[in-house]
Amino acid sequence: EGIIEASDAVLVARGDLGMVIGLEKIPHFQQLIVDKAMDMERPVIIATQLLESMTENPVPTRAEVVDVSLAVSEGVDALMLTGETAIGKYPVEAVKWLKRIIKAAEEDVRTIGRRAVKGLWASFTKGVVSLAEDLGAKLIIYSIHGNTARLASLLRPSVDLYVGTPNLKVLKQLNVLWGVKGYLVKASNYDEGLEETFKFLKKINEIKLGDLVILAYGLREDEQLIRVKRVEG
Repeated sequence: EGIIEASDAVLVARGDLGMVIGLEKIPHFQQLIVDKAMDMERPVIIATQLLESMTENPVPTRAEVVDVSLAVSEGVDALMLTGETAIGKYPVEAVKWLKRIIKAAEEDVRTIGRRAVKGLWASFTKGVVSLAEDLGAKLIIYSIHGNTARLASLLRPSVDLYVGTPNLKVLKQLNVLWGVKGYLVKASNYDEGLEETFKFLKKINEIKLGDLVILAYGLREDEQLIRVKRVEG
């Protein structure tokens, strides 16, 4: 827990982990680390030997497909290839297969246990996520520093989560997180940012005619905003 507390994010490198604890214990400790990281509000990444056979072969093994799918169901934020793309013969194919497996797993994944959140800001975000899920609405957040978006992702929403931000560094950080589809959207204030993000998503057909959307941002502990809107022509 001390290591996680001192970290900005947690990366579970199964290759190194197996050398320390024994191969047969990897599944248990992987889940343990993932749960601890989520409880302590840290992004968690699973890495190494995800599609190891693709270092030499153009197609993954059945066991690798199951391994990746199970990692998705555990609620991790990201999966990272290493040797498959660094020295493998089929780096592009490996990335395509990883994306394909993740996409299929996400469509079938059961609801992941929601973490407890504390404080007015966190409770507001939880309420926004719950409202979006109850209404079957897409959730759009405008976030300058990324805090509200991180909280929303931590709750592992079952609805589409779109985030607009004017900060490129924040955008790169957010796009690693569970469920986040982030976009660089310049604006002079939060209200304008929400409206510009909404317009951009409509333009690229991420939100379509008739879709119900929730638009939200969080400024401070004492000031938040939420709107419910239906996409019109």
